[in-house]
Amino acid sequence: MDKLIVFTLFTFTLIVFTVSLDCPSKCDPSKCPEPIDCFAGVIKDQCNCCSVCGQFEGNRCFDAKLQGLNKSYQLYGACGENLECRLRKDLDPSEPAEALCFCIKPEMVCGSDGETYDNICQLNEARYKRRDGLVASSNGPCQSAPKIVSKPENYNVSLGENVAFMCQAVGWPVPVIQWKVMLRKTHEIKRFNSLTNNDTHITIQTRDGLKPFEMTSWLQVVGIKANDDGEYHCIASNEMGETFDYGVLIVNEKVDQHK
Repeated sequence: MDKLIVFTLFTFTLIVFTVSLDCPSKCDPSKCPEPIDCFAGVIKDQCNCCSVCGQFEGNRCFDAKLQGLNKSYQLYGACGENLECRLRKDLDPSEPAEALCFCIKPEMVCGSDGETYDNICQLNEARYKRRDGLVASSNGPCQSAPKIVSKPENYNVSLGENVAFMCQAVGWPVPVIQWKVMLRKTHEIKRFNSLTNNDTHITIQTRDGLKPFEMTSWLQVVGIKANDDGEYHCIASNEMGETFDYGVLIVNEKVDQHK
């Protein structure tokens, strides 16, 4: 009895699968269901008759031109606007072939809303969801003035200790970070950057951040002295503007009598 049930279900699945891919001898658009919420755009179905939703970027897809792809992939359909169905190249040879939708224009674009999108496909998806007239205003990231996303911390330390102020800023073009130190006791103002600083007491290190358009910089004070007490300003700038934030260094000159 169990074998009969399994065979019946398997036969039914094959019938549904076969019928679902059968094309009518004559296309009648009036019988086509209306596609809804097609955030990757509208395309023709495999029979080139009805309009259907295209597959999103990163979704599984089907293209008859791709070799080695299981026929069951026909159920996934074709990719949407500016998308191409490609075989994955990161699979082990022993694994079955798999196809995903890739954006044919992978470059970043700036939207009319002032936001940067990873590619035109991501912008199109946002446009279809919002229906507010969003378009690509330019190729590449949107230009923006720097914004400090991680400010230098405050420190209260003793003589001889080491501290490191960290600052992270984002913007496009990628910001340049410089440091300005305002010493309280001597009223000196010192400026530092990673290119011109040869000081061994105060050192600067700068590198690209972990996120796009981000720059990270550290100012390290080695062997704290009494005169190091003051404000340590991180200044981020690009051609769109400049901003700053700072951390305060308080030097405790009292000697712990219990040591």
